[in-house]
Amino acid sequence: MVRRRKTSPIAATGPDIHPLTANAFTAGVPTTLLGMAAFIDGGGGFSVAPVPSYGVVATAHIKKSTIAMLKQKSGETLLELLDRLEHAIIEAIATGYVVDDVNVTTT
Repeated sequence: MVRRRKTSPIAATGPDIHPLTANAFTAGVPTTLLGMAAFIDGGGGFSVAPVPSYGVVATAHIKKSTIAMLKQKSGETLLELLDRLEHAIIEAIATGYVVDDVNVTTT
């Protein structure tokens, strides 16, 4: 279960990802990472790095606000992780909620 929380107003506005819209990704278009390029052009950034006790973690941020944190799944390739990150960025910008599957508490 992925936990979502409301982002700050700065992060919620996000970069302008025009002309690329979320509809292009929900239509099953193969991953080209054009959304990531638009995200970076709009002032966002991302990183992928190993984190002790977590494994490989991909994060995306706008200015000082983190909007997505994803943990690489077992058997998932780097391209698949970046594809999920791209979709998480689009979701976070569209909804104003952080996509976070790193800081998930188990019950």
